[in-house]
Amino acid sequence: MDPGIGEGELYAGCVRNVAQSRTPVNDSRSSENVVRAMDRERSAKPDDTPLLPLSALAPAFTWLHERGVTGSRLGVLFGTNSNHARQLVYRGKNECSKRIPLSTIDPIADPDRSVREIVGVRAHEDSVVLDGAEKARLERLDCEVDKVASGFWQGVRFERSVPRLRAFLGLVGYPAHHRRIRLLARVRQLISETHLHSGSTGSSIGEGIRALLLSRIAFAESGDLSDLGQVARTARLISQAYIIRNEVDHARRYLDIYRTASQQAGMILRPEYFHQAGVLAIQTGNGRGAKSLLTEAMNRLSETVDYGQLPQPHEVHDIGCRQINFVETNWELSQELLKTALERYLPGDIHLSINVCWTAATGFSTDSAAVHQQASDLLALHAGVADGYGRQATCYRLLGIIPELPISVRREFALFALFQNAFRNH
Repeated sequence: MDPGIGEGELYAGCVRNVAQSRTPVNDSRSSENVVRAMDRERSAKPDDTPLLPLSALAPAFTWLHERGVTGSRLGVLFGTNSNHARQLVYRGKNECSKRIPLSTIDPIADPDRSVREIVGVRAHEDSVVLDGAEKARLERLDCEVDKVASGFWQGVRFERSVPRLRAFLGLVGYPAHHRRIRLLARVRQLISETHLHSGSTGSSIGEGIRALLLSRIAFAESGDLSDLGQVARTARLISQAYIIRNEVDHARRYLDIYRTASQQAGMILRPEYFHQAGVLAIQTGNGRGAKSLLTEAMNRLSETVDYGQLPQPHEVHDIGCRQINFVETNWELSQELLKTALERYLPGDIHLSINVCWTAATGFSTDSAAVHQQASDLLALHAGVADGYGRQATCYRLLGIIPELPISVRREFALFALFQNAFRNH
């Protein structure tokens, strides 16, 4: 299945990876087995794995200070001194107002010469017909990109695939023909999504906008609706990047672009569209609307055939239930969903860390001290599952201090933590 932006967008040529990353493990693994597998992965992580500097958590300092947590208490919670904590409170006020400005270019309109210059293609259309040798060269290059795309998820964690993907940019060059422009759009889209799932949303948005405009140029020259379909898919990717930056209005704009481009391309709206709309509803406090949209996402996904297959039941539940459980503060069902995720997803899969975060946040949203302890124990049990995924690593760090916070702010802070990302400006 195509899990889509937010659940992970796979590309043409990734079918082998879908089968590998989503195949159930033969035996029903216990949480302890998953933890041991994660520990092995942690030992293999790159030496330059980015840490979570306190400065990148400044918005959390500000949020808590505004709700009565003193500078000295913040110092204790985050392992620093009170003066540093107060500095971060001040810094966080500025960080909270930093947003990536919206592109002023209309991605649906026909691109003009200036757009071509911005994205690095020649300022005129290429009327030369590709000869056989050039077609063969492009096909070989397409196959090389397919090889990287087929192992997409293996390259996401710690952004391992980005250097290899960037090497393709030089091979594509400064294109004019729509086939080369299409290939360049695909490479930039892969780079964008890799950044997205690793947490570097600033880079993801920048690369995503380039990919979107390149696909629009390719469509203007080829008339091929597949290029317009790529415009739609890339817009959905950018929307997700803005969602996890908690920039709701920007996310809605690109989700609207996705809807418009999909309709123009004759494509039905993917289940992930309703998933994203449901998450946006959660961010704006519309729990009832969120439940309706997320239920629609599950209903549509259950009937969606990708690569000749219907999705597995756990994939259908995963696109909506973890958020619905949070909205309804349903700790029992949240634990059941996590148990299934641990049994069905392979070690290192991004869905494991996402499910642990949402399950713990659901536990901290209850009024039960015993459940809060269970949620805290859950985070400790699965320490390391979020390594290499910046947003989830940030969420883990912030959820971990909740047992030390006043009861009155725990649920609200749990929601806040779910959409924080220390690498948002990377």
